[in-house]
Amino acid sequence: MDKNKLLYNKKVTMILSIVIVTILLIYYYTSLNSSNIKVNEGIIELEDPEQEVTIFIHISGEVKNPGIVELLYGQRLYEALELIGGTTIEADIDQVNLAMIVEDQQKIVIPSKNENSEFEKNREEGMININTADLTELTKLPGIGETIANNIVIYRQDNNGFRKIDEIKNVSRIGDVTFEKIKDMITCY
Repeated sequence: MDKNKLLYNKKVTMILSIVIVTILLIYYYTSLNSSNIKVNEGIIELEDPEQEVTIFIHISGEVKNPGIVELLYGQRLYEALELIGGTTIEADIDQVNLAMIVEDQQKIVIPSKNENSEFEKNREEGMININTADLTELTKLPGIGETIANNIVIYRQDNNGFRKIDEIKNVSRIGDVTFEKIKDMITCY
């Protein structure tokens, strides 16, 4: 009888232990999920349910109140300009993309109508703007044929344009060698 009682006590202890561990695990995973952490098939991931990320940009040039602007990730240039009181009468807003999504740490200069536009300077210097060039212009670049030119156009459409010229290396079939050949001939402004 003592053996049966001992065996029974061991079974009860084991079952209680399993129940307690299960309760603790449920509590642990529930508390993780409530703190923007998701446990998915044993992998712990951070969730981002509409979390607002603050970014800062610097706007200068022909604006009423130049300086640092605090925005939320995904906001556009026109919204930043509204926050600083808009542009001056001398601003040449045709030279900037007001619908552009701004990025953290970006510097934006709103040009004056009296200045030679960046577009005009680039055209005079023979630079090709990879954000605006058509297939014919792009194929004038060394190492860029019709297929790669088409890849450039597709990339800029899918990614809202190029922000830096070295971003062109993300385009299919453009690597460091091709970039070195064209880097002094292209612009994205």
